[in-house]
Amino acid sequence: MKRKDIVEILPSYPYQTAGRTWLMKDVALVRAIDGSVVLPGWEIERMHRIVANEICGAPSSLTASELEFLCDATATRFHEVADFLGFTKGSVTVWKRPGKVVPLGESLRLKRWFWYKMFAQDLVKEPQSVSLDVIADDARILEILKGYGESYVKKAS
Repeated sequence: MKRKDIVEILPSYPYQTAGRTWLMKDVALVRAIDGSVVLPGWEIERMHRIVANEICGAPSSLTASELEFLCDATATRFHEVADFLGFTKGSVTVWKRPGKVVPLGESLRLKRWFWYKMFAQDLVKEPQSVSLDVIADDARILEILKGYGESYVKKAS
């Protein structure tokens, strides 16, 4: 299905993922072959990019639900998360339990990594420059990346 097949635009749409409900704006619906009105795959991908950008741009620790969402959205296996952090899989499996959070230092490293996995193709198309002092500051770089992510998602819609 293509964007030209849009039959309705919902001004707001509650989307449940990553342990909470996100209010999405201007969500497109299309008519399926069977006549039903559905969310097209490209719209779900756009919503996932919005959610991932919001999660990665927040200065807080990742929750178990957010980590699971980011792994699913980027097709990342949990052992890859452990390898990236230099931990054993067993030591990070604890973070998958409901109510657990990833320690802040590891969360910020993972957020950078997942953001890059979601938006690297956009950075290649539109290279950005960031001063070296910002790169070393996790909170500042994630804030800047969040802004880039928002512009990339808008351009794709």
